[in-house]
Amino acid sequence: MPLPVATTTITIWRAGAAAQYAEPYDAPPARTAVDTGVRAVIEPHPGRESGRERVQGGEQVRVQLRLICDPCDIDHLDLVEDERTGRTYRVGWMVPMGDPGGTVSHLEGGLDIIEGLV
Repeated sequence: MPLPVATTTITIWRAGAAAQYAEPYDAPPARTAVDTGVRAVIEPHPGRESGRERVQGGEQVRVQLRLICDPCDIDHLDLVEDERTGRTYRVGWMVPMGDPGGTVSHLEGGLDIIEGLV
């Protein structure tokens, strides 16, 4: 069963396996769109007004949000582009959610906005 209400659609971008070992100062790896037009909701974590924000030393700021979307090809370290706002997020984690019969109805995960360097 798809999401009953979606507030946006997303595009999922993926880089090759070597991207997970890239250093922050390396050039960004080439990415390809693996799925587009996926219905989704991007929202603050429950109980928080605007997500969770942490300053992690140096000049880096990390904001964490929650993603709920229709089943699609999405994985850890993919990038998610909100097609409504144009904002891009990094996928921190994803889990399939479903009914007791084992049918996946939607996915839930964590998104990060990371700006600056440590």
